Amino acid sequence: MSYRTAVASVLTWVVVIVLHAHATERSISSPQDPYQIGLDGDRWFLELAMPGFKVEAERSLPDGQGKMMQASNLATGLIMSVYVERVPVAASATSCRDLYWTEDLKSPIPKSDISLSEKDPFAFARWMVKEFQGQPVMQQNVKAFLGRDGVCVDIHVSKVAYQAADGKLFEDLLNAVKVRER
Repeated sequence: MSYRTAVASVLTWVVVIVLHAHATERSISSPQDPYQIGLDGDRWFLELAMPGFKVEAERSLPDGQGKMMQASNLATGLIMSVYVERVPVAASATSCRDLYWTEDLKSPIPKSDISLSEKDPFAFARWMVKEFQGQPVMQQNVKAFLGRDGVCVDIHVSKVAYQAADGKLFEDLLNAVKVRER
């Protein structure tokens, strides 16, 4: 099981409760204050414009081969996690999606309205969780995958009580993700 998969399985449903209970985290206030994540020694990193988000968890593997970040925006209800992980195979957006999506499908949480697509430089997986433990949640999920230089990136954005008008929130957030050279 990969680092991303292990962390994701633990955090998937605990994230809303835990993240909102801890308000001591770093706040991203404007697009001029972007969040950066990448692996030490790589020639590139991701830059994420996340105004209104609070970064509530950041972790690194002791060997430096993986990092993760989780953030939420109370005003919009969006929750985002980013995993950056070195992988032992050549990495492309679709190969990273295939690798991680196979693991995501093993989750016991029922997924509906699943769609897979690509839009350079990302490969996407979208799905809806209509209910959890018998309660309606209407949680929209979008994952954007990127692969480069033996590194896979998994960006997961979700929102409970999703309505069609919320689609623009997902689109704007993911369109603001940039790959930058060091």
